[in-house]
Amino acid sequence: MTTPQTKSLPLKYRPLKRAGVPRRFFTAEEQGVIDPDVLLWQKRLLDGADPLDPELGVGLALIGTGNTSLQASFPIKRFIFAQRTGLWVDWRFLVDTMYSNDRKDRLDLLSDAYNPDILVLDQISMHRQDWINDLFTGILKKRYDDGRPTVITMSVPVQTARDSLRPITRFAPDCLQYVEILGEDDEPTGSVDAED
Repeated sequence: MTTPQTKSLPLKYRPLKRAGVPRRFFTAEEQGVIDPDVLLWQKRLLDGADPLDPELGVGLALIGTGNTSLQASFPIKRFIFAQRTGLWVDWRFLVDTMYSNDRKDRLDLLSDAYNPDILVLDQISMHRQDWINDLFTGILKKRYDDGRPTVITMSVPVQTARDSLRPITRFAPDCLQYVEILGEDDEPTGSVDAED
């Protein structure tokens, strides 16, 4: 019996694989799909931003019923293709690893989360355990203080996300730019950056 030949991953996509970007997003095209606010955010960061600009560490919170993970894939791919470092982490994986008894695994993962030029924390969910929320606050604060943006995704209504993230972002309430990503059948509700 012969096994089917599998094509090796093209060289262009290997950095994305190393960064943990899900394979389904490797070839996703921005044209006509990327949210205009996501496009402006990534453009500002990649087009010669001043390293001392206090806005440099402002992250992106992609919230809503649309494909928030797809929208998060665009900035990380741009960073990686521009020879910058990036890391994509599934939130459940991060929490499960932190539950691990192996201290070295926990420290390695935290170090990995602190260091890349861009970090995507996919499908964040708030927990009742304070230590998990403290972990999230610590990662977000360290990266913000170091001028390294973090992109988070949440599949919840915008107001729920704002309420959930408020205690996490107490250290700098403007450390995240909120962008609502709508599903195909949703009606736009306007800008979500201005609180009502």
